[in-house]
Amino acid sequence: MSERGVDELRRLLRDEDGWKEYFKSLGDLLGHVSGFNNLVSRIKSQLSGSTLGDLMREKEDTHRRMILGGFDVEKKGYRERALGLFYWIYLGIGVEPEGLEKFSSRIMEGDPPESAGKDIQVKIKGSQVPSLQQLQLLIQQLFNALESQLRDAVSMVGVEPQEKSYNARDPMAPLKALANLLNKARAILPLYNKHSFILQSFNSTPTFYLENVYKISLKPAGGDSIEVRDSNVKKLFHDYGIRLKIALAPDIKSETERLRRAVVTHAEESLGAKIVNIISIIYALFNIIYDIQSTGAHYAFFKGVDDEFSKYLDNYKHIIFYEYKLFDEKIHSRRFGFIYDIFIEKLGIKMSRSYGKYLRETIKVKGGQLLFEYSSTQMSKFLEDFAPLGFLGLGVLIGSKSNKEIIIQVIELEVSL
Repeated sequence: MSERGVDELRRLLRDEDGWKEYFKSLGDLLGHVSGFNNLVSRIKSQLSGSTLGDLMREKEDTHRRMILGGFDVEKKGYRERALGLFYWIYLGIGVEPEGLEKFSSRIMEGDPPESAGKDIQVKIKGSQVPSLQQLQLLIQQLFNALESQLRDAVSMVGVEPQEKSYNARDPMAPLKALANLLNKARAILPLYNKHSFILQSFNSTPTFYLENVYKISLKPAGGDSIEVRDSNVKKLFHDYGIRLKIALAPDIKSETERLRRAVVTHAEESLGAKIVNIISIIYALFNIIYDIQSTGAHYAFFKGVDDEFSKYLDNYKHIIFYEYKLFDEKIHSRRFGFIYDIFIEKLGIKMSRSYGKYLRETIKVKGGQLLFEYSSTQMSKFLEDFAPLGFLGLGVLIGSKSNKEIIIQVIELEVSL
């Protein structure tokens, strides 16, 4: 990171107005997420218990467009970017392929649409096909988790979000609502938002590194808690519920040196922990949507949606490659840390395909030594090497209660240097 970039981080850390605007943006995102979730819930309620025959008899074409928009009777399938396909894949609202095929066959045999669809149910709980069912469930879980975590976070800072309102009779409303939501969510990610970057940087980084970058001093605050000495930053953190603790520390006699090399993280259920969770969910959402779109043009509902974590990694990996050598032969093939799978797992969301290949390894601790399979190293040296990863949000270290082992989570990023 450039000197100008570091100076900007130091300024933003201490800028109260900037933090206020940041939390307003979280409230704005919550308004869009809850508006989208509410919209989908209302549409499901409208269509609950309906058959295709019921939809064919309705005077307005609203529900027909939702379920059959872009459906080709002769081909017995959806055209590219069909609206009905969006409802089925993203919202879990629609008709199973077998039902659509039956509906098409009857119409082509001369049955009127009302009778052709009389026994074909509109499903509002998703597909019976396991792979699609998993995808639909995952998307729903991610939206629900994002709303829950955002609601917790903004309540901590007293932000009153305004729910975004959409017309549930407009077939295009969910598509517009999700596009708006994604734009707001992208703006929260650390690549575009330095306040998110700052909070992420306190998630698994040694004290000495944080003190050097931010020009702050950290001190014990009772138990495993740790706080900033700087009065302005201390007040900001206190006012907004940003609480820090020591995740692990080397077993050395000097208390001063032990604190200097301790790994700092956010206290459980604190605002910072919530926001790290939010970042993880947003990355997962973008990855899922990117993957769906990459399977074919007929799924490409959102132009220019990228795998945002890959973009973040591409932006910072040159710094890592340039600055340092990794610390053990076993993970010396340029594997770098990644925190987000841990939080997705903690929220009870199972990704069928991880959006970052990662290695999670438990390492034995003996005194001030880390014991790998074929070698050992001083924990102090290990923490020096690890610090840039933790600061960039690309790695996490977790201590055990016994202090006899640590868990390192790393992304597998193979490169040729």
